[in-house]
Amino acid sequence: LSLKKNNQCMSLVLDQFDYIFEKDNFEVKNYKNIWESSNVCETWDGFEGSSGGRVISHNGHYFISTGFFDKVESGISKNSQSQNSDFGKILKISPFGDSEIFSLGHRNPQGLFLFGDKRIIISTEHGPSGGDEINIIEKNNNYGWPCESFGNLYSYDKKNDISNMWPENLKKFNCDSSATFKKPLFTWTPSIAISQGEEYNKNYFEKFKNNLIVGSLGGMSLFRLYLSEDNNIINEERIMIDERVRDLVISNDGKIIVYTDSGNLMELSKVKFNN
Repeated sequence: LSLKKNNQCMSLVLDQFDYIFEKDNFEVKNYKNIWESSNVCETWDGFEGSSGGRVISHNGHYFISTGFFDKVESGISKNSQSQNSDFGKILKISPFGDSEIFSLGHRNPQGLFLFGDKRIIISTEHGPSGGDEINIIEKNNNYGWPCESFGNLYSYDKKNDISNMWPENLKKFNCDSSATFKKPLFTWTPSIAISQGEEYNKNYFEKFKNNLIVGSLGGMSLFRLYLSEDNNIINEERIMIDERVRDLVISNDGKIIVYTDSGNLMELSKVKFNN
């Protein structure tokens, strides 16, 4: 999933290709474009940061996360609640490029991964000022943005003005007062600028088994989340990395590999202490 520039506009594109990686040789072949979003023509510096941009393969389809992708204050956009917009959604895309809205009401989902034997879809999502979320994604659910949030406006000054925490007229953002919104599994305030996550299902870190591991940009940490049998988060542990964590994977031997915004790859492994 990447950004495509079309004159003064931009779109999201989903491409497929095969690759060969042997020793020092990396070769890409059999390129195929699968899907392209509608164009957005009012952009700004850092615009790509509002695009979401995760993709997973699940049950023969691609699932992608798209952000609000709009030049608006605090990300409060009409796109997220609109059935006619590709943005602020989790989209389900077939190998032939047919797309449908799987869920809506998202602000800026920065992570997308699968969890458990039933392969539940989990997303992680940037809130505005506060209100970062982790969500269980289910078909046709509405996750509320911008009609509901645990965060507040970037411009909100909690010391001097408590009246402007959130816009009063939400109808112009396609909010329906009769709609039912799915609550997040967990939220962070202040924001940690949550990024990608993974389920830890290896044996190397025994106490991490079946936990969720999520990264953070602003928090510069990993967060280990312990879930109950009915998928409620009941404990959280912060693991300091001291760099902005953009992505992470679990290696075959159970170590945690972290990619940071500074371009570093870090491997988390056990420390052996001499008795």
